[in-house]
Amino acid sequence: VLIDGKPSTLMNTRTRADALRQIPADEIERIEVITNPSAQYKPDGVSGIINIVRKKQMMKGLNGSVTANAGTKGRRNATVSVNYNTGKVNLFASYGIRQDNYEIRTTDERTKRDSTIAYISQLTTGRAHPLSNIVRVGADWNINKLNHLQVNGGYNYRHFVRKENFYDTEKSNLYDITYQSVRYRYDNEHTKQWEGGGLYTHTFGKGHELTVDYNYSMLEGLEDNRYSTYSTDGDSKDNTQIWQAYYQHLFRLTYHKAFSDKLKLSLGYELDALQTDLNYHVQNMTDSTFVPDLQKTNDFTNYQHNHAWYATLEYRQNKWGVFIGLRPEWMQIKSQLLRLDSIVRNDYFMVYPTLHTSYTIDEQNELQLNYSLRVNRPEADDMNPFPEYQNPLSLKAGNPYLKPEKIHSVEVGYQWKKGPTTILGTLYYRYVTDKLTMITKYLDNNVLLTTKENLNSSSSAGAELIVNSGLGKWGEVNLSGNLFYDRINAERLGYGRNKNSVAGSMALNANFNVYQGIMLQLNSRYLSPTLLPQGKREGTFSTDLGIKYEIPSINLSLTATLSDVFNTFKKVYTIDTPQLQQHLEQQSNTQVFYVGLAWKFNTLKK
Repeated sequence: VLIDGKPSTLMNTRTRADALRQIPADEIERIEVITNPSAQYKPDGVSGIINIVRKKQMMKGLNGSVTANAGTKGRRNATVSVNYNTGKVNLFASYGIRQDNYEIRTTDERTKRDSTIAYISQLTTGRAHPLSNIVRVGADWNINKLNHLQVNGGYNYRHFVRKENFYDTEKSNLYDITYQSVRYRYDNEHTKQWEGGGLYTHTFGKGHELTVDYNYSMLEGLEDNRYSTYSTDGDSKDNTQIWQAYYQHLFRLTYHKAFSDKLKLSLGYELDALQTDLNYHVQNMTDSTFVPDLQKTNDFTNYQHNHAWYATLEYRQNKWGVFIGLRPEWMQIKSQLLRLDSIVRNDYFMVYPTLHTSYTIDEQNELQLNYSLRVNRPEADDMNPFPEYQNPLSLKAGNPYLKPEKIHSVEVGYQWKKGPTTILGTLYYRYVTDKLTMITKYLDNNVLLTTKENLNSSSSAGAELIVNSGLGKWGEVNLSGNLFYDRINAERLGYGRNKNSVAGSMALNANFNVYQGIMLQLNSRYLSPTLLPQGKREGTFSTDLGIKYEIPSINLSLTATLSDVFNTFKKVYTIDTPQLQQHLEQQSNTQVFYVGLAWKFNTLKK
């Protein structure tokens, strides 16, 4: 997930979901989904990239907006954004505040089936009310006709208190209870994120320019966890402080030359340097005093330095178009396990080719053939081997020896377009080596560990159909469907050479102009069950509904939305192996009702 074409520390594993919720919708111009990006972009991502492009004001004058929303169970948010353009200088700033409410309920029913049989039942309930403040400022300066400078920065602060309860029951058979416990968690958490950067562009002439781009971002957060456990084996208390920090430097140098309308060349260099710190400090109460637990305390630091060079060449002749690219990368990865006084290195050199071709049959019909080699690199959380002891019977840990998975992606597409209707059909094939997957296994004393491993390979082939059509003055509808065959080889992990399944998904987005100034929107999504090495993930379904009333005379719009209308969205995983049978179900409060308003003001001139 990129923001304005760049990676950000906000998009790491731990904060990505919350960061996406905090970006004000009013700041977003469009969202680009690119399944086979060119060599200009980082090749990361199994299915491609999502690029969130924020708005830029090109007209002179002052403009801005004020939005406010209130939702069920104490949710609310508000954003103020202002933009002033003199023609030579464009200044912009925004401030947003957001209060959320998370409630989660997880049930875990599992049967241990090795030398002894045990039945374990776990229930986890929790809630948190994060309060976020996000600020964004920047300026664009047209120095002259040949030189342009942009500077921007942002700050994000988030604080919340999280409370969770873990209920565990163990049985030797269906009736005899051998252990029971309840564990309470109180977490006081703070996270702050800074980012800033600049972009300079020099234009030599039409279609000929040089760009220098630098961006720095950092994220630091502290979890202060207090645990109290009451069990049939006795009572105990322990604390865990988790320090997480991400520091990222991104430097890019890009040269673009258009030799003619038919032939264009781009060359570039990119340095992406990321340092991640994950420190777990644990104390146990002994004789009314908290004493450090050296066996569970650890500090983990991960360094990733990626040097990338790329070249793309675009050629168009009559109805044909060819766009080829090459991206060599030298990745240096060092994981430092401080408590074990150990360093794990995983450096590698790869070349990522891309190919995009198109043939325009006529004004309504076009064919495309695309290929790219992509990579899915483990993040620092995936490589941290030290577990976090939230729930003593369910641990999660990373694997410092993980390899990146490599994805060969081929697409053949056909597009038909006439008037307000576009139909896009795509046949695709993906072959993945060293595929990353989650693996669950038993440790001693009925403790279940979930970690990541590399499979031998996987492959999938499918067809996607997208239909987008206007309904005249009544609105528009977008319908997409995806059907694919999936096969994995888990022989390296002992789960069989070939496991296969057929899966699919569907999505509907429809806008209806009910009456003058009133628009109704419907979103619905379905994902069928999908294959896992040890079992499967069950299907999901959800529907969102919204209505907007616009009053153009005063630039005001009123909205009301209801997400997950039927309260059906939940995640369900099942595992069935000779050693373990598990049914895991996670559900949160996704059904939210919001009402809001947005007011826009401007003195814009063309």
